[in-house]
Amino acid sequence: MLRPQLLCDTMPAHDDYMRQVLTTRFCTANNDADAAATPARRRHRYRPGTLALKEIRRYQKSTDLLVARMPFVRVVRSIAYHI
Repeated sequence: MLRPQLLCDTMPAHDDYMRQVLTTRFCTANNDADAAATPARRRHRYRPGTLALKEIRRYQKSTDLLVARMPFVRVVRSIAYHI
């Protein structure tokens, strides 16, 4: 089994939640002064729908096509031909 200090040194950098859990569980027992000096920050989250509205505004401002022009023209012509 790893010692608590070694466990803190080998934590994966991509998993913020597990780092926070392991840090509060193991590392604070070893160095309480460091843990008190650096409070754990929560990751910023947008409210539901905010990013969707941001994306809508971004695509309404832009003039680039989301679907390539010629494939879209072919689809529209084939649908119009069958009507």
